[in-house]
Amino acid sequence: MSNLRNALEKVKNVPSPLNIPLNDIDKIYANQLLTRYNIVSYVMQQLNSCFNFKDTLIPPLPEEVLEMKPVTLANQLYSIESLVEEAAKRIIPYLNSYNEFIVDVLRMYTVAKVTTLQHVKDRTMREIIYRLPEDPEHRIYRYIELTDACTIYFIRNRYMLIVNKGTKRSELESNIDLVTVIDMGTMIFQTLNNEFDFYSPTENCSTGKFKPVHCKYDKRVMNPGVYLCDVTTTYPYVNAFAESIVSKRKNYSFNIVFPTVMDDLSLPNEIWDYVKRVFGIINLNELLNKQEEDYHV
Repeated sequence: MSNLRNALEKVKNVPSPLNIPLNDIDKIYANQLLTRYNIVSYVMQQLNSCFNFKDTLIPPLPEEVLEMKPVTLANQLYSIESLVEEAAKRIIPYLNSYNEFIVDVLRMYTVAKVTTLQHVKDRTMREIIYRLPEDPEHRIYRYIELTDACTIYFIRNRYMLIVNKGTKRSELESNIDLVTVIDMGTMIFQTLNNEFDFYSPTENCSTGKFKPVHCKYDKRVMNPGVYLCDVTTTYPYVNAFAESIVSKRKNYSFNIVFPTVMDDLSLPNEIWDYVKRVFGIINLNELLNKQEEDYHV
């Protein structure tokens, strides 16, 4: 119990990733963020599920959960130590299998440039963004050009759109765009907005599968010059667009479907490594260090 209390003491005050140096966003920081969020959210959601509306529950503060202070329910004190211990058992042993995605995403977001939807000139990318769930409270857009071919967009602090245009060996060669969309999940969304709602059900990271559907959107949004030519059937989903004749886009568009992920704390390290290899960003640390140098010039 004393070891658990010591561990919880270290995560009581985890700073915002936007307020610390880039190099401080490492695996230790990611583990602290994962531990704090998942323990507090698990305990509060369990308390909420047991709450009887005829009773009066005084919601604990996140710091009080991490200090394992008793909660007041119907004017009686109840211990939450067993809930905290259960939450720790569910999370702490698996942190090192899920922290690389958190580190890379927060570092990329930190050095990404702010933009607007109007400044996204690529019509295919704008079409994908239009397919994502709208959030009028957080219309925040960022982008980072990691290489000449690979660009990453952060959309409404919730979605990460990765696109690699590849290279043409000749003007006659069709240009294929590899695309994937990642729902970064509740924890990253709330961290970037500095607005935590631990009582809401946690939605974990997932990659989006593009599903062709009958066209029902405004055709002015569509890019008639490309079509969805391939959709992988296994997770993670990497989608491909290819140049086409106009007629191929007359009858269908696409939706983006995110599977429900229950157990993953984040995008698993092996899945994230696969995505980075596919999109040619395996040397991400070098690219980010160069981005930071250019950012401060």
